[in-house]
Amino acid sequence: MQPDNASALVLTDTASPTLLHRMTGDTRFWIGFLLMAAPLLVALAGPLFAPHDPNGFVGAPYAGSSAVRCSAPTIWAATC
Repeated sequence: MQPDNASALVLTDTASPTLLHRMTGDTRFWIGFLLMAAPLLVALAGPLFAPHDPNGFVGAPYAGSSAVRCSAPTIWAATC
């Protein structure tokens, strides 16, 4: 006698949800996903907000900010 194919279909219809469906329904999954995705998005979007050359020169080497400090009021002039 051959097995009934209808009973095999019933067993496959009541199978447990896949791993992906179980993970996306879990709050811990979404918290971990956001903790991993947020820094990744910041790193990828960073050059859009600061498009300057990260290795470019800003001023003379070891110049500091003395030009700004020496234009300060006289009480701070001794620190120039």
